[in-house]
Amino acid sequence: MNKIDYLELILSLKKTHTDILENKDLVVLDIRNAPKELKKTKIKGSIEIPAKDLPARLSELDKTKTIVVFDWNGSTDLGKVALLILLKNGFDAYELSGGIEAWNGMNLPIDTL
Repeated sequence: MNKIDYLELILSLKKTHTDILENKDLVVLDIRNAPKELKKTKIKGSIEIPAKDLPARLSELDKTKTIVVFDWNGSTDLGKVALLILLKNGFDAYELSGGIEAWNGMNLPIDTL
């Protein structure tokens, strides 16, 4: 695979903040493994299922919906691990570009934990 194909593949697995704000049918999933005291906020309306618990809790998710996972930022592997779990189990899933760090940096809607 050449560099261009690789980058196109990586980008095809991402959704942006605009995608989430414009498509209310997306399910936004907070997969951070930290306790609420450390997280403090989450994307408004998102569901919390830590990545470590995700395999055991897949039945809580609707396979007819598109799921967008987020972690602290786009550089961690945890979001990619959660994305892989969802894709291997037949979900239509993506990772949020930039994670909650970028979301908070743009002052987008949040819920306090």
